[in-house]
Amino acid sequence: TIVIVASMMVIYPRLRRLAVERRYTNPNDFIADRFGTMRVRMLGAACGVVPMLIYVTAQMISFAALVQGLSGGVIPRWASILILVCVLLVFEKLGGMNSVVLTDAVQSVIMLVSFLVVPFALGAAFGFVPAIAAPDCGSLLYVREHGTDPSQVPLTCTDWPAHTTVTADGACVPAGCIAAVRPEFYKNPGFADQANIFFFLVNMIGAPLQPHMIQRAYIAADDRALRLMMGAMLLAPFLAQTPGIIMGITQAAWDPTWPQDVRKQTAFSSVCDALSSEGGWEYLLVSVMTCATMAAIMSTADSAIMGASSLAIDMYRSLVSATASEGLLVRIGELTSVVMCGAAFGLAMVLTVSQMGSIIIFQNGMLMQLLPVYGLGLFFDINEQPIFFGLAAGLLALVVLVLAQYPMDSYVPLVNVSVFVNFAVVVAAIFIAPGEDKRTIAATSGNGDEANTTTAEAGFDGVIPAVPMNL
Repeated sequence: TIVIVASMMVIYPRLRRLAVERRYTNPNDFIADRFGTMRVRMLGAACGVVPMLIYVTAQMISFAALVQGLSGGVIPRWASILILVCVLLVFEKLGGMNSVVLTDAVQSVIMLVSFLVVPFALGAAFGFVPAIAAPDCGSLLYVREHGTDPSQVPLTCTDWPAHTTVTADGACVPAGCIAAVRPEFYKNPGFADQANIFFFLVNMIGAPLQPHMIQRAYIAADDRALRLMMGAMLLAPFLAQTPGIIMGITQAAWDPTWPQDVRKQTAFSSVCDALSSEGGWEYLLVSVMTCATMAAIMSTADSAIMGASSLAIDMYRSLVSATASEGLLVRIGELTSVVMCGAAFGLAMVLTVSQMGSIIIFQNGMLMQLLPVYGLGLFFDINEQPIFFGLAAGLLALVVLVLAQYPMDSYVPLVNVSVFVNFAVVVAAIFIAPGEDKRTIAATSGNGDEANTTTAEAGFDGVIPAVPMNL
């Protein structure tokens, strides 16, 4: 999140002021305003829609894992995802971006309060992290590897280590102490793991360029609201993710003592299942936290779909009919939402929670393709041609690497190789083939109607308009 906020601090202030001055509403408005060609707008839209599809897919995978954990596997994966699809389409029909932002704020408060209580509830029930991670951990015990009934708690090996007989319930395995259960946690990560962590963080630079996040920057009330949002994002992970890490460590230590059915679930679901059985107030805490998490997944996925729908509407107005009626554009947006949900449903059925890290790396890597568009477009007087060449080369390289079954993906993700190609081509084109200035600006009359189209001399000149700070 530190990387994301740092990227926001560079891009969002100028972008928002331009949005106020130029009356941007669509995520692609800056690209159209700054570069003025259809080819860059289309490639920019592609670099926005694909990550949104991946983003919605990730939300569906998380939702399905959560529902399956809550239901003990009674509700199948496809039904869980279908439930979310139906809810998203209803949200899309009834809500808007402002309503999504409002519900996100409410859910965030509930989740933060719940997560702040969770470490103390887990500590009281299973032991605090310093205790279960200590070299002389006093909660060490041994249990049978599995039971004859997967819904029952495994038997305790009371006479371990004297008794080592393997029975129908399996051998005795350690539980209750991290060092005994997961000794690999104390080892330095291998080179491949280090590379994954590095590129996971680097690709977060592109996260603020998600279409729905750009729209949120557009609709910020003023610069102060934008600064408060970035400050909240900087603080929130330390409040929300720290309890999540504690949940993961607790699950790793005590997982062998839980029924096999519980162990099959994700860390969040299995810990919630175990904690809810401790007592009444723990059950209430888990219920509130789970409901808030499910609602947050729904609204976050809905905002991503709305961002993709906005890009589709922009493409329709640009390619098909600039004078399309409001009703037709609404139907185009709704159709886009249905297509997005259908495609995400298909991807979510074949991808799993264990692939989430790779999914996020690819998603943000695609958004990194847009860095020259915004980074150079906002701060430098660069022409359209180098930007187009870079986007085209980057996306073409990505397709080629996928088809060629790029072998080094475990060390340098293929999406990052394509991003490097994009950046290299942009730099080369600036010196070799800078091209002509093709910018055109759709001037807006006082009543908000498009009045005429002016040339670059009367339009965007590479200088941010003098917009008051209190807008």
